[in-house]
Amino acid sequence: MLLGGEAVTPTLWRRLAETEGTVGYNLYGPTEYTINTLGVGTFECQDPVVGIAIDNTDVYVLDPWLRPLPDGVPGELYVSGIGIARGYLGQPAQTADRFVACPFGEPGGRMYRTGDLVSRRPDGNLVYLGRTDQQVKIRGTGSNWARWRPRSPPTRPSGSSPRSPSPTPRSTAPTGWPPTSC
Repeated sequence: MLLGGEAVTPTLWRRLAETEGTVGYNLYGPTEYTINTLGVGTFECQDPVVGIAIDNTDVYVLDPWLRPLPDGVPGELYVSGIGIARGYLGQPAQTADRFVACPFGEPGGRMYRTGDLVSRRPDGNLVYLGRTDQQVKIRGTGSNWARWRPRSPPTRPSGSSPRSPSPTPRSTAPTGWPPTSC
């Protein structure tokens, strides 16, 4: 059974591992890197992690200054390799923010800044810990919370009566947002 898109719970991982004739495989990857970047099977690991890099892919756990972090220390996940996208069509600022020079590979190489907080275990598997930003998924699409700020209330035109109806300001954010934690 292939799993992806959301974190796998320990209960589901154990259940798949214990079900005879069933193999669970957790796949992780952003769209900006041809979907799958990391993977691990229930037969390879006792607990749910996001796995190790697939072929032709390099992953890095880095601090804010792009320095590699030792095992067990949380940092942002960066991905490079043959599957990296060119950027966001018509969005040069967002492309420049997320697709950065890769100091670890060939000259001119790039890596994708995922925004995911991970740590590397001594066995090489990466553990997903949350987000480094306020991105949330709405109907399967990632969106940054900053884009969902409530609009300011409309002003009444001069000379209008206080009793005249005015539109009620509406927030574009769902009730209960922003979340207080990842």
